[in-house]
Amino acid sequence: MGKKVLVLSTSPRAGGNSETLADEFMRGAAEAGHDVKKISSMTRKSTSAKVVWPARPPRNA
Repeated sequence: MGKKVLVLSTSPRAGGNSETLADEFMRGAAEAGHDVKKISSMTRKSTSAKVVWPARPPRNA
């Protein structure tokens, strides 16, 4: 019985080196009989840190 494997891909470019590495890891895990799923940061909506924590005004202002 295989394990459940979740791959978190944070590659900023589709088809980039990091995404290719994640895909190859997934392929190997699937071939070994594991249940593999991937979450990609490119396909998810995210909130910029600037929205959550706005920049502070300059100290001399």
